[in-house]
Amino acid sequence: MLFFYGVGTYRSKKSPVKIYRSCSDCQAYNSLSVIPVFKYAHLFWIPLFYCGKDYILHCDSCGLYYQGDITVDKGIAKNIKPPLWMFSGLIVIVLFLSYLFWDSKTRPERNKQQALELVANPQKGDIYEVKFDEKEFGLYKVDRVENDSVYFLVHDYAVANAYEVSQLEKGEYSDSYTMKVGYRKDDLKEIVNEGYILKVSR
Repeated sequence: MLFFYGVGTYRSKKSPVKIYRSCSDCQAYNSLSVIPVFKYAHLFWIPLFYCGKDYILHCDSCGLYYQGDITVDKGIAKNIKPPLWMFSGLIVIVLFLSYLFWDSKTRPERNKQQALELVANPQKGDIYEVKFDEKEFGLYKVDRVENDSVYFLVHDYAVANAYEVSQLEKGEYSDSYTMKVGYRKDDLKEIVNEGYILKVSR
């Protein structure tokens, strides 16, 4: 995969900050305005973060531009801030990572609440992600519902990680159900609360 990255520049509008010295061309005093040129790192031309600045001086009297090695007083430089959009990529990354963190922390509880709603009214074809023990996870599929009982088909394969359970529903082993088990409807809610039914999909 190709990555397009580099350092871009942005020439800001003329700053109201003045340099108190004479223009070398027209000799006008107090006519030199500071124009900052900001540098930013980008990935696929999306700004990631600010990475320094240079300066151009402009004479408001004769219009001459000064470029090159221009030193600006630290007190002046401190008041010249880069635009916020130069951090847009970094902000997006931080927000995305924050969302992933929030999602990982809240997903188990959200799955539990959804499971409690669905086990109260089980339907044929519902898929239950279940935990057999700390290192074994599998799938149940509702085969039929009769009165106060629910009968499941048990997937023939199991995985060692809860995040891999959904993969059992994909590929050549997606229909590998042979064993059958049954539970009372009232027991399913308790099994969810005990943490053995992790998620229910309909």
